[in-house]
Amino acid sequence: MKYLRWNLFLGIIILIVLFLTNIDPAGAPDGTIPHPGREAPAGKPTQPTGVSPEERAKEAIGVRGTLTINLISPREIYTNTTQISVSYNLSLSSPLNVRTIPVKVALFLDNQLKNTTEINNFPNGETRRLFISMPPPNQAREYVITLKAVRADVSDVSLATSKDIYATATQRIKVNEALPDLVIENFEVFEPELKTKGTSTYAYIPFKVKVKNIGVSEAGIFSVGITETTSGRDLLIVGGSTSAPLPPGRTLELSRYAEVTLAETTAQSYFLRAKADVPTREFVGPEGHIRELNEENNLSSIIEVRMPFVRIEALSYQGYRGGQIEIKGSFGSSLGNKKVAIYREGVRKAYADVINFSSSKIIIKIPNVNSIERGLMHKLRIVDNISGQDIPMSNDVDLYICNPLRITYIGILESNYPGALINERFGLIRLEKDGRCCKK
Repeated sequence: MKYLRWNLFLGIIILIVLFLTNIDPAGAPDGTIPHPGREAPAGKPTQPTGVSPEERAKEAIGVRGTLTINLISPREIYTNTTQISVSYNLSLSSPLNVRTIPVKVALFLDNQLKNTTEINNFPNGETRRLFISMPPPNQAREYVITLKAVRADVSDVSLATSKDIYATATQRIKVNEALPDLVIENFEVFEPELKTKGTSTYAYIPFKVKVKNIGVSEAGIFSVGITETTSGRDLLIVGGSTSAPLPPGRTLELSRYAEVTLAETTAQSYFLRAKADVPTREFVGPEGHIRELNEENNLSSIIEVRMPFVRIEALSYQGYRGGQIEIKGSFGSSLGNKKVAIYREGVRKAYADVINFSSSKIIIKIPNVNSIERGLMHKLRIVDNISGQDIPMSNDVDLYICNPLRITYIGILESNYPGALINERFGLIRLEKDGRCCKK
């Protein structure tokens, strides 16, 4: 009885196994087999596995796609750019009841394949933003970038035919040569200094210029120049060259002197403009020494400088009406018809008489006239009045007109010292000095 029960149990087990092995599995509508014991979700077909090339080609039939390029970065591309990145939108749709579509995206530069990326599970009917990159070319010119979305089973995308390509997009780019680019950020000119050498007078014009390299590569050593725009002549600059290369994005500041020979005998305005990278003896080309991205942006704005013919040293000058004072400065070989004028609040009060003249010192006599007020500060300048109007020929310096000694008290006082006589009297006079002119 015991063995009969055991044999019956084994027989039932064998019958169950045979029944299960002879079941015809129910496939999904698209031919895929659901996971054992799990039904395929309604409306969500599963991706077939182990698809043959023939089935893959069948899937590709009827696939429609769109491809658009969003952005190519960086916006400015140079031969030394590390990489070019292309952002694009890709949309694929298939009439078959499949969840994803395998696809290859290829990047071409002037029809030369540069990069490919394979997407095995691109969602059917959706649009995705994707990226692909490549190294930049080493030649500066215009190129055409082309993107192609092709069938995933195409082994050589360069040979893909129209039936293999889902979508394409093209865009032109320009690759610039990696060069420096010098611009002048700031140009300042300060008050000229006049010096006399023999019979000639020179003006030394202090200036400060700030140059920036806005390019993408280092600028070698270069020179800064200044041009007088009216005559077109270049001024002599001592030490106008930089001492070291200028890296991209960096700024340097030069403080130098420009020298002008004052051959004219009248003051005049000079219109000065600075330029970065001017031709030198070592490099006489019209575009200077540095090859730049833009050779037309090296100039500063124009600054007007009033150039005096003579210069008075800025000392504390003071004197009396009718008295003489000595003026120091650089006056050239001759004053000619120029005059020494005394001003107050912008109005000329009188001309001073020149008693003695040399290239570095003038002795003048201050007129004793009521228009020159005592105890007040005036301005002293050298002018040219040939045209009937005072044209400044020098800088202005302060001139204080001193007050003379003044009697502030006169009195007759009674003597009160021991031994004084009866009714003895004495006179008292008080004098006041101008503290700004006389030492105690």
